Amino acid sequence: MADPSCSKAEAISALQNQSNRSLSSSRIDPVVPTSSKAHPATPLRDSSDEPNLGSDYSARSESGFGNQMITVRSGSRWRVKNALSKVKRQDSVAPCEATQVYTAICLDEAMSGYKEAVIKIKYQIRANKLAISGYEFEIKGYKESLRLYPDRALTGVGDMLNQTQEELELCSKATSNFNNDTLTEMQALDRLSARNCPHAPWLLDTAIGTMHSPGIDAYAIPGGYVVYTLMTKLSGNPIKYHEYWRLDITGRNKIREAFKVALI
Repeated sequence: MADPSCSKAEAISALQNQSNRSLSSSRIDPVVPTSSKAHPATPLRDSSDEPNLGSDYSARSESGFGNQMITVRSGSRWRVKNALSKVKRQDSVAPCEATQVYTAICLDEAMSGYKEAVIKIKYQIRANKLAISGYEFEIKGYKESLRLYPDRALTGVGDMLNQTQEELELCSKATSNFNNDTLTEMQALDRLSARNCPHAPWLLDTAIGTMHSPGIDAYAIPGGYVVYTLMTKLSGNPIKYHEYWRLDITGRNKIREAFKVALI
């Protein structure tokens, strides 16, 4: 088995190279075309954009990757098992992606002593209609700005126009350049493991794939990226709101003290 510390460093480096297209969060305010309406600051999904999912889609979408075998960068094979979360979709900032968390079982020799782990799976999905309208609105604004003030091409408006046009394409076009938030999350997990944080998950390994099965998620873009993040599984049980408040004061204080120890 490869040295896990080297594997993690190589994995993050590979992901950084893969995510070579950095999308800036800054914006140069365009001129608003008089014929356009301002788009919402936080676009919401348009219900008319919903695909026909069928009555059993919810259950399938929550276990679409279940029982798949994943080979991570170190070479170890893992079987995706039970879903720990529902699918969460970020469909307003390109490239858009969905996220789901599962348990995973190592099919080979235990990796660094871990036979069971948690795997977070992120994959590219299409943007909602309001988000697409927002990008189109920005593009019109940048074009109008350049038409009225040609000198603005020297201040970066032309670059922002090109970037926004690329982002609009990624609303529905497959890409291997995943959202930079994914790389940032992996770097954070690696720092937690490097500092031996006992109450936080540690990065074990990663894998990068391509979406080939449209049955996994009706919003998925065929040919789009799939990123697998393998991390340690923490001990204990999830705390649910109503279960917590059914405990007596002694039980609640015990949980509070545990959080205090973990945070400090």
